[in-house]
Amino acid sequence: PEWEWEDQDGDGQADPTYGKRDIALLAAAGGGNTSGAVYVIDITDPRAPVVISKWQNPTGAGHTPISYLHEAQFLHGDPNTIFVADEILGNNCSAGRLYVVHISDDLVHTAKRSEWTVGAGMHDLPVCMGSHVFSSQDRHVFMGAYHAGLQVIDLRDPAQPKRAGRYIAEGQNAWGALYHRGVVYVGDFGGRGLDVYEFIKDPVARGFLKVGNPTSRLATPGGGVTELTGACKADAPTNDLDGMLVQIPTSKRDGTATIKAFGTGAPGAYDVDIWFYNANCAYLGGIREEGQEIGGDASGLILEGAAFAYVDLWAGTPQWVYAQLP
Repeated sequence: PEWEWEDQDGDGQADPTYGKRDIALLAAAGGGNTSGAVYVIDITDPRAPVVISKWQNPTGAGHTPISYLHEAQFLHGDPNTIFVADEILGNNCSAGRLYVVHISDDLVHTAKRSEWTVGAGMHDLPVCMGSHVFSSQDRHVFMGAYHAGLQVIDLRDPAQPKRAGRYIAEGQNAWGALYHRGVVYVGDFGGRGLDVYEFIKDPVARGFLKVGNPTSRLATPGGGVTELTGACKADAPTNDLDGMLVQIPTSKRDGTATIKAFGTGAPGAYDVDIWFYNANCAYLGGIREEGQEIGGDASGLILEGAAFAYVDLWAGTPQWVYAQLP
């Protein structure tokens, strides 16, 4: 209200100001770009809701017609971005989509930034890949996509959405994905129950490693990794055996930073080892985590003065290995 305006630019005149409001986003299902819509509603007074703005998908090239809008949310970490799920119930829900919309600070003006299709590049999957219940964290969307399982979409550039990860378990029919305190909970529409995932965002290194080679293990305590010889340099991030080289930034060499290494897809238990070396490739010590289950990790402090970490995986089949410096 005008009587609560304040002089913000020092010209002696009161300027319009905004107070916090309770906002609801309503995805009205629709059946095309002229009927499906997202309403931005002020529910500060729940007895008298007020529609502030309305977004509808434009028509024409590059704008896929709306099928069935399921829900809309503000993107965590970016209050000017709304993401909207188009579940697509017809045509065997074979092409669920995500629409990305920019909204102004005053919540009045909206403009479409992009759209993203769940099934893009996934033609080998069962037919039902609808866009369903989701959540977001740090400008990443975590979505249940029926037979397409857990889908993770990177919206750090709202104009260029991209898949940041996915996990499709055998027989999965993912209903929704909710992020909470570092893990993602995915409820199943069928008989799987509840799956729990950890999303590995922005790894500093990754490699598809050949595993199970005995020469990669420490021959004797403090003996070093035999395969390292001649490979401790920035232009040799992996080798022909089962290790991956990770450079340690100068800012993380004081003995207080941590490192995590993950192995994915291994059947049953496996071991993850991290060995540290200084700038001259002299061995400093290491971390050994034995008997990890799928998705387990080795983690611990980076030894003081370590310029490189060498990550080894000990399991029965090749798999992806990721390293993070939290």
